[in-house]
Amino acid sequence: MRFSILLLMILCSFLVFSAYLLLSLNSDIVLVDFLFQEVEISLGLILLIFLLIGFFTALLLELINFFRMKKNKNE
Repeated sequence: MRFSILLLMILCSFLVFSAYLLLSLNSDIVLVDFLFQEVEISLGLILLIFLLIGFFTALLLELINFFRMKKNKNE
C-alpha cells in the first residue's frame, strides 16, 4: 500500500472518531427555533452540522478565488 493511501485512511478514521466524540460528549438537547417551527436537536449534531456548513462555504469561496486567479493569469 502506498503511503498516501495509508495516510488518507488514518485521516478518515480520525475524522469519524472526532465526529463520534463530538456527538457523544455533547448529548444535551437544544431547542432550535426556525421561523415557523421549533425543533429539538442534540448539541453535538448542531455543532457537526455547522462545522460542515462552514467547511463547504470555505471550500466554495476558495474554488471561486482559485478559478478567478487562474482566469486572470491566462489573460
